[in-house]
Amino acid sequence: LALARAAIEVGRSEADPRYFGYAQSALAPWWAQPQPPPDVQLLRATLLQQRHDFAGALTDLDALLAREPSNAQAHLTRAVVHQVQARYPQAQSDCAALIGHADFLTASTCIAGVQALTGKAAGALTLLDTLLLRSADASASERLWSLTLAAEISARMQRTDAAARFNA
Repeated sequence: LALARAAIEVGRSEADPRYFGYAQSALAPWWAQPQPPPDVQLLRATLLQQRHDFAGALTDLDALLAREPSNAQAHLTRAVVHQVQARYPQAQSDCAALIGHADFLTASTCIAGVQALTGKAAGALTLLDTLLLRSADASASERLWSLTLAAEISARMQRTDAAARFNA
């Protein structure tokens, strides 16, 4: 599992799909199981999502959340899949499920991401700006997603000055 997690992180950071294959190979003993251990099921769903097998990812995430309803990473991953599929009410529901199960910055960034895609970009950007100012003590990885989302929203709104500020 540690090898699969590490390979996924390198694949993301380097944008190198070979590492996702390495991660899948590390999960080979469980890959075909209909109900693997929860950690494996989450990693498999992540890899399926990365391959754009959204139906497969949702099947794993739904099954995992039936077993572990408060699994924050499963809710977050499912929210991302729903956003990609323009299923915004479902994404919003998964983001709301993060409250109390994930750190405040993560839950709020998830919610802001859905808002930005549903006609509330200005409010989402204001929310992120406020959160980032109040979350100076959050880890770099926690802040990175929020900053990236704020920069993307700013760019979509053609606010290049704000996009550059969040991207700094």
